[in-house]
Amino acid sequence: MEHIPVPEELIEEAKIFQHDTPLVKVIPTITKEEGVILTKDNKYFGIVDKRCLVKSLNLVNENQASFKIAKRVPLINSSTSIMHATEYMYLNKSRLLPYERDTIIKGALKRNTLLRIFLSEHLLSAFKVNDFMTTPVIGIDVNATLAQAKATMKNYNIVTLPVINQDRLVGIITLTDMLVYSSKIPERAPPFRKSDINRAKVSDIMQSNVFTISKNSSIDDAIRSFVEKNISSLPVLEGNRLIGMLTVSDILRGVIKIGRKEHEFVMISGLDEETEPYKEDVIKEASDLVNNISQLSGIEPDYVSIDIKHMKGNRFEIKARLYTKKGVITSSYNGFGLLEVLKEALDRVYNMAIKEKSLLISEKKNIGRIYEI
Repeated sequence: MEHIPVPEELIEEAKIFQHDTPLVKVIPTITKEEGVILTKDNKYFGIVDKRCLVKSLNLVNENQASFKIAKRVPLINSSTSIMHATEYMYLNKSRLLPYERDTIIKGALKRNTLLRIFLSEHLLSAFKVNDFMTTPVIGIDVNATLAQAKATMKNYNIVTLPVINQDRLVGIITLTDMLVYSSKIPERAPPFRKSDINRAKVSDIMQSNVFTISKNSSIDDAIRSFVEKNISSLPVLEGNRLIGMLTVSDILRGVIKIGRKEHEFVMISGLDEETEPYKEDVIKEASDLVNNISQLSGIEPDYVSIDIKHMKGNRFEIKARLYTKKGVITSSYNGFGLLEVLKEALDRVYNMAIKEKSLLISEKKNIGRIYEI
């Protein structure tokens, strides 16, 4: 799949809005589809999907312009391979990728379409759910409020939370559930009515009929559930006990691991003629970071991306991102000397990973918490 281009016949229609369209007009489409594409002056501007809403989660201020929470994901075209499209979707945590032909957006490659490709190619048929699921589980107590559920989603950049009652799975709540619930409050309702959204109990709007999967089920069975039921996560059970979560992101990550060679966990952008000779040094430094972080219990690194911006003379700005099973750790630094700036940026990522490990321990006491297994 590394060299197989995305067939244009797999590109689907996508809703396109002007970048300054109020969110209140965009959200209904997002709750039904993977997301929307924004344009400005007839040119691609970015996308808004559910993860964009998670970052703001300002559900009672929907009149702000869509571009304020938009993110810019790569445009794909007839030369983009399926593997690169998978990487773009995973690294940007996006649900669709705009497709361009002759500078015109023709539609989008949607996440479910990629999943169907994985099924047809039997890419993950040899694997079980247990191989890819995420543990420990980030869940919310059945007695928590919507405000606490929103805060947990925002803290962990997730859109789904299993609902727990005395360590048992009793439901699931999604960002879509909260968006639909908030839409029932009239736009001109008084403030005390709007505050009812945050005071509502998770148990009032959660889905009690939860689709689950066994840890010994095949990954292909999980993918079929994602596609046929149009869901993005599955609680993983061992008997009646919740032991993990399997998400579409876990599937994308698995495909990337299989498709890439073992040493290809460093992605570099921004090299020019002057800095290209340092490529191997950059890879070595980033690889050392991954090896060091692998020794930290609870932090499982997947990839490192290094974005190099060559400024004037010997000055550089470097943004380093460490992608883990639990999220992304990002740091940037600018200064003089490519390798010097790189080492400082990577040191900051390492220190943030240590703090993240400590956070995993302290979060256990909160209502929206990590459930150890």
